[in-house]
Amino acid sequence: MALSHDTFETARTVPVHRVTGGDDAPGGRLVVVLHGLMQRAGDLAAALAPLATPGQTLLVPEGLSRSLPRPGAPRAGASWSTGDDAALDLADNLRYLDALLEHERALRQPSVLDLVGFSQGGLMAARWVAARAHPWRRVVLWASLVPADVAPADLRSGLGEAELVVALGDRDPLVSAAVRERALGRLDALGRPWRLHRFDGGHAMAPGELGRVLS
Repeated sequence: MALSHDTFETARTVPVHRVTGGDDAPGGRLVVVLHGLMQRAGDLAAALAPLATPGQTLLVPEGLSRSLPRPGAPRAGASWSTGDDAALDLADNLRYLDALLEHERALRQPSVLDLVGFSQGGLMAARWVAARAHPWRRVVLWASLVPADVAPADLRSGLGEAELVVALGDRDPLVSAAVRERALGRLDALGRPWRLHRFDGGHAMAPGELGRVLS
């Protein structure tokens, strides 16, 4: 008996949600928002509805991985990677996000591109920026930090002229002081300016606070 292992590429159908101010005219700002671990894109889009303004579209794609948060849970959550076969997950996510962004840019012709990643979505955002050069104006890592597997030189190159913002809540139980110091040290190693946005809150992304960062 012989055992073998291979991979096979296949198409996927993925939920994608948008928050708009009712103005579908070309131009304006497109903000891509990547959700956190075990969130659903539709729930996050609904929470960000207060940010709907004319000339601004928030695009909230859903991660390719989905599972129950616990046995017997009534609803599955989505994520950007389960940790197993992480390299395959990353390649699939990059292919998916690149194609989605290309589609939205052709459709909406935005004059400004922003990227926001919350929690695990921030890790995915950093990896996306490090692997691909898109013309972002601002990249926001919310309740998230640069993952250790992202090389500073790659992130610096992918950012180009984009502003890099790290938003951390003062009461975030998932980002200890020690983790914060190590991660902020990696940001200093970028050799380029970045901005720390501190806010009074925990591991969450409030629409009003995000609006202040994006303004």
